[in-house]
Amino acid sequence: MACSNMSPTNLGCKDNRGGLSKVWIGDYTNNLTYTITAGLIGTFSAGTSSFYLVEQPKNVSELQEKPTSSPENWGYFVDQTLVLTFPKLNAVNNNKIQTLMQGRFRAIVLDKNGTYHFMGAQDGIDATTGEGGTGKVGADLNGLTVTFTAQEPYLAYELSQTAAAQLIVP
Repeated sequence: MACSNMSPTNLGCKDNRGGLSKVWIGDYTNNLTYTITAGLIGTFSAGTSSFYLVEQPKNVSELQEKPTSSPENWGYFVDQTLVLTFPKLNAVNNNKIQTLMQGRFRAIVLDKNGTYHFMGAQDGIDATTGEGGTGKVGADLNGLTVTFTAQEPYLAYELSQTAAAQLIVP
């Protein structure tokens, strides 16, 4: 990878939207093979993994990325954070959260611009914290939020629709 590949950056149209539309989570496997071209995974050429939809309420979940560079050590990494909300404290959600807290995964995040992001591509993601409860008044969250974290060498790769479809279980 070239250390300097700068070119002009144009703002384009004001058609950008914040937020995410859907999230799928799949077990971390080290048998997925893919080629990255300009930050995009076009297809997976080998390996299998099944990613399952984790339906989310509107406007409560997010993917954050924090690139960090160390001029002293000449290093670079990206902290990736995904926050998901699980409304309703019940046995089904409790069991899902228990499973998520104990495993290692990858995530596909579809943002509101129609872009698929592949989180934890190299080293996977871990559910690191959760918080929630019954709430105090009727409109409060009765449920939990779970935070997934990853430390990757690059920002989350973009997936083509073809590559996403290879992993997502309908």
